[in-house]
Amino acid sequence: MLPECDDAPAILYQKGKLPEGKHPISIVGTRNMTLYGKQFIHEFLDQIKAQNIITISGLALA
Repeated sequence: MLPECDDAPAILYQKGKLPEGKHPISIVGTRNMTLYGKQFIHEFLDQIKAQNIITISGLALA
């Protein structure tokens, strides 16, 4: 999906290794989180926390 974006980054940077057996997901949003976004992400992560998933962070403030 990322290559389909008009303003996709030229490169992606990774530091370190992902833990074995974990399934990584990355969540892309705005740099400044809205109240709705905060509520949504709390509910979403609460639902997936038992599914052996690790979230990957970007450079957003929120």
